[in-house]
Amino acid sequence: MSIRLDLSREVTVFVPTIGAKTFSNCLRALDTQNVTFRRRVIDHVAPLSAAYQVMLDSCATEYFVQVDEDMVLFPDAVRRLYIEIKHQPENVAVVALPLWDEHLERSIMGIKIYRHSVVQRYPYRDLQSCEMDQVTRMRADGYHTVALWGSGKGADKGELERNDEALQGLHGTEYTPHTAYERYWDLLFKYRRFPWLGWVAELPQKFALRCEGQPTPTSADWWALLGCVAALTADPSKDPGEKNYMTNSTSPGFDEAYCHFPPQDPSEIILYQTSRCNLQCSYCRHTLQPTERVDIDLNLARCALDTFQRTPNICIAGFGEPLLSPNVGQVVEACLARNRRVSLITNGTLLESIKDRIPEYSRIASFNISLNAATAPEYGDINGHEELFDVVVKNARRLAVELPGRVTISFVITQQNHVRIPEYLGLASKMPKVHVALVNILPHASPECNWTDFMGRVLTDNSQDYLMALPTYQKQAKALGVSVACWPTPISAIHNPKKCRSPWQVVGIDGEGWTYGCRRVVQPFPLDGSNILKKGARVWLSPHFVNLRRSLMGLRDLPRPCGGCFGNWM
Repeated sequence: MSIRLDLSREVTVFVPTIGAKTFSNCLRALDTQNVTFRRRVIDHVAPLSAAYQVMLDSCATEYFVQVDEDMVLFPDAVRRLYIEIKHQPENVAVVALPLWDEHLERSIMGIKIYRHSVVQRYPYRDLQSCEMDQVTRMRADGYHTVALWGSGKGADKGELERNDEALQGLHGTEYTPHTAYERYWDLLFKYRRFPWLGWVAELPQKFALRCEGQPTPTSADWWALLGCVAALTADPSKDPGEKNYMTNSTSPGFDEAYCHFPPQDPSEIILYQTSRCNLQCSYCRHTLQPTERVDIDLNLARCALDTFQRTPNICIAGFGEPLLSPNVGQVVEACLARNRRVSLITNGTLLESIKDRIPEYSRIASFNISLNAATAPEYGDINGHEELFDVVVKNARRLAVELPGRVTISFVITQQNHVRIPEYLGLASKMPKVHVALVNILPHASPECNWTDFMGRVLTDNSQDYLMALPTYQKQAKALGVSVACWPTPISAIHNPKKCRSPWQVVGIDGEGWTYGCRRVVQPFPLDGSNILKKGARVWLSPHFVNLRRSLMGLRDLPRPCGGCFGNWM
């Protein structure tokens, strides 16, 4: 086993992060470096200039390296940076080495090491390209920065080949719509304001050609192109300041664009099979707001599958009990015939006859059984059918034995019943290979749903008894060997972060073909352009869906049920 060179007295590596998807890969790459060093994560500091200033203020070593969370360094990168700056004269404040940008398919500059004694005298300012602002001031005082491209092919133009040994890592390996839009808006806007980014001029056409040459533009290319176009129409005389994840100052226009350009198809179709139910659960929409709707039939199911041909997941649910519908077997069979992954949400009372109702039930990928109680009396208090508790438990246990790993039993958790979580876990521990879902109570948009009553039951960030007991509950689950798929997500009565992304991911469909973009609380209802059976309808792009997306981006008021749905805090 080789001993790694210890640079911890001389080098600190800083990683500013706002929780990007690439952050974990960035850290793993630092773990595999062939030298040791001090490391500090700068977590959610904004604007970016303030995050960078933390490096100047807190560094206690002679040198520091700035690693952005979208960089994945090769194992020798930190050592190479250290060696290069050690060989430079004292008036060299920064040394930079190149990276390979996977998305741009070109080399870029890059990863930097700083001489702390120099750069600490030049604080970062909240200006776009705050790093170049700092460099400009240092150069005016006689200090230098060095960019080392190596000596390989294309080094003189800064255009290295993919396997050049001068490259010290990867950049741009993964993007979300927002990070792609922001990166290329920022680059194009800088190109219009500053003289040092000439190579950026080609990017709009580059991404346009990529999108034109593909049957379906990749998310990164599409959002990169939109970011470029938005930057080309912005006023370059106005400095937007550095990137700020709290204000999106360097991605203007993204929120509106994100509402109008969803993924090509949703990732899940929820088929609300029926509105009929054989229970009357006290917190269910079927009880609070009973609505008579026709069942989904085979023709409607096929229409949904034809409309959203790329959607991989189908959830058979209902503001009712799906197994009461005589059509459910045909619907499931049609979905399976199209190679879709099918899940079923049920109250479990009719599972004993599931083979008759859904002959292909063994091909269903997952079953979610709404149990909500640990004893028959508790079950009866919730839905008035104490006698069915043992039936549901027996059915769940039998299905779990037959289809191990595919059964989840769920419990609605409130301020009043969270103390019974250990009982729910104990019941689950007696069922082989069953998962448990513990979910917060949901609001409902109806006169029967008293908002004051709801706030007296829902778990919030002020539910101190639950929050203090949660670690104990989690230890109990581990001790019992119970797999908990989710714990209740508390909401806040003060601030709604609007994290729900259902209308970008889900389309719910009822028996009349009406649709909606909610997976938890709001049922489909008639609105122009939102009926999947209407010839030429484009429900996924209809004002119905766009406006729901806009409300979740803060561009219009939220529907009232969204204000209390835990999906906005997940």
